[in-house]
Amino acid sequence: ALGEINARSRQPEQAIEAYSAIAPTSPLRAIADNQTALLLQSMDRGDEAIALAASSLKARPRDMGAIETLADLYRIQKKWIEAAATYSKGVELLAEPKGGDWRWFYFRGIAYE
Repeated sequence: ALGEINARSRQPEQAIEAYSAIAPTSPLRAIADNQTALLLQSMDRGDEAIALAASSLKARPRDMGAIETLADLYRIQKKWIEAAATYSKGVELLAEPKGGDWRWFYFRGIAYE
Protein backbone atom coordinates (compact mmCIF):
# COMPACT_ATOMS: atom_id res chain seq x y z
CA ALA A 1 0.00 0.00 0.00
CA LEU A 2 2.84 2.39 0.80
CA GLY A 3 4.41 1.76 -2.60
CA GLU A 4 1.12 2.56 -4.32
CA ILE A 5 0.65 5.75 -2.30
CA ASN A 6 4.15 6.93 -3.16
CA ALA A 7 3.69 6.07 -6.83
CA ARG A 8 0.44 8.02 -7.00
CA SER A 9 2.14 10.92 -5.20
CA ARG A 10 4.77 10.99 -7.95
CA GLN A 11 7.51 9.80 -5.64
CA PRO A 12 8.85 6.83 -7.62
CA GLU A 13 12.07 6.40 -5.63
CA GLN A 14 10.12 6.05 -2.38
CA ALA A 15 7.65 3.70 -4.05
CA ILE A 16 10.47 1.48 -5.30
CA GLU A 17 11.98 1.48 -1.81
CA ALA A 18 8.65 0.36 -0.32
CA TYR A 19 8.23 -2.37 -2.95
CA SER A 20 11.78 -3.61 -2.36
CA ALA A 21 10.95 -4.21 1.32
CA ILE A 22 8.52 -6.98 0.36
CA ALA A 23 10.04 -10.38 1.07
CA PRO A 24 11.04 -12.52 -1.92
CA THR A 25 8.80 -15.31 -0.61
CA SER A 26 5.75 -13.08 -0.22
CA PRO A 27 2.79 -13.64 -2.54
CA LEU A 28 2.94 -9.87 -3.15
CA ARG A 29 6.49 -10.05 -4.56
CA ALA A 30 5.26 -10.52 -8.14
CA ILE A 31 3.06 -7.43 -7.96
CA ALA A 32 5.89 -5.43 -6.37
CA ASP A 33 8.26 -6.45 -9.17
CA ASN A 34 5.74 -5.48 -11.85
CA GLN A 35 5.07 -2.10 -10.27
CA THR A 36 8.78 -1.46 -9.76
CA ALA A 37 9.50 -2.24 -13.41
CA LEU A 38 6.79 0.18 -14.54
CA LEU A 39 8.15 2.86 -12.21
CA LEU A 40 11.67 2.36 -13.56
CA GLN A 41 10.30 2.82 -17.07
CA SER A 42 8.60 6.06 -16.03
CA MET A 43 11.95 7.27 -14.69
CA ASP A 44 13.63 6.65 -18.10
CA ARG A 45 15.42 3.58 -16.79
CA GLY A 46 14.01 1.29 -19.43
CA ASP A 47 16.87 -1.21 -19.53
CA GLU A 48 16.55 -1.79 -15.79
CA ALA A 49 12.78 -2.07 -16.14
CA ILE A 50 13.06 -4.77 -18.78
CA ALA A 51 15.75 -6.63 -16.84
CA LEU A 52 13.58 -6.71 -13.71
CA ALA A 53 10.44 -7.73 -15.62
CA ALA A 54 12.33 -10.46 -17.49
CA SER A 55 13.78 -11.77 -14.21
CA SER A 56 10.34 -11.75 -12.62
CA LEU A 57 8.90 -13.66 -15.57
CA LYS A 58 11.75 -16.19 -15.45
CA ALA A 59 10.93 -16.84 -11.79
CA ARG A 60 7.19 -17.13 -12.55
CA PRO A 61 6.83 -18.17 -16.22
CA ARG A 62 3.04 -18.62 -16.09
CA ASP A 63 2.31 -15.36 -14.24
CA MET A 64 0.06 -13.38 -16.54
CA GLY A 65 0.89 -10.14 -14.72
CA ALA A 66 4.61 -10.66 -15.30
CA ILE A 67 4.03 -11.51 -18.95
CA GLU A 68 1.85 -8.45 -19.46
CA THR A 69 4.32 -6.13 -17.72
CA LEU A 70 7.24 -7.31 -19.84
CA ALA A 71 5.19 -7.16 -23.04
CA ASP A 72 3.97 -3.65 -22.18
CA LEU A 73 7.53 -2.49 -21.49
CA TYR A 74 8.69 -3.82 -24.84
CA ARG A 75 5.77 -2.05 -26.53
CA ILE A 76 6.45 1.23 -24.72
CA GLN A 77 10.07 1.02 -25.84
CA LYS A 78 8.98 0.16 -29.40
CA LYS A 79 10.70 -3.21 -29.31
CA TRP A 80 7.98 -4.64 -31.51
CA ILE A 81 9.33 -8.14 -32.17
CA GLU A 82 9.90 -8.78 -28.47
CA ALA A 83 6.52 -7.27 -27.58
CA ALA A 84 4.66 -9.47 -30.08
CA ALA A 85 6.46 -12.60 -28.88
CA THR A 86 5.73 -11.81 -25.24
CA TYR A 87 2.05 -11.01 -25.85
CA SER A 88 1.88 -14.32 -27.74
CA LYS A 89 3.10 -16.12 -24.61
CA GLY A 90 0.15 -14.61 -22.76
CA VAL A 91 -2.28 -15.57 -25.51
CA GLU A 92 -0.99 -19.16 -25.41
CA LEU A 93 -1.78 -19.35 -21.69
CA LEU A 94 -5.38 -18.22 -22.14
CA ALA A 95 -7.31 -21.46 -21.82
CA GLU A 96 -10.43 -19.94 -23.34
CA PRO A 97 -10.29 -16.19 -24.07
CA LYS A 98 -12.98 -14.16 -22.36
CA GLY A 99 -14.28 -10.62 -22.89
CA GLY A 100 -11.55 -8.96 -20.83
CA ASP A 101 -8.79 -10.76 -22.70
CA TRP A 102 -9.15 -8.59 -25.79
CA ARG A 103 -6.15 -6.47 -24.78
CA TRP A 104 -3.76 -9.38 -25.33
CA PHE A 105 -4.84 -9.64 -28.94
CA TYR A 106 -5.10 -5.89 -29.47
CA PHE A 107 -1.61 -5.04 -28.19
CA ARG A 108 -0.13 -8.04 -29.98
CA GLY A 109 -1.73 -6.74 -33.16
CA ILE A 110 -0.21 -3.31 -32.55
CA ALA A 111 3.21 -4.93 -32.12
CA TYR A 112 2.77 -6.90 -35.35
CA GLU A 113 1.68 -3.76 -37.21
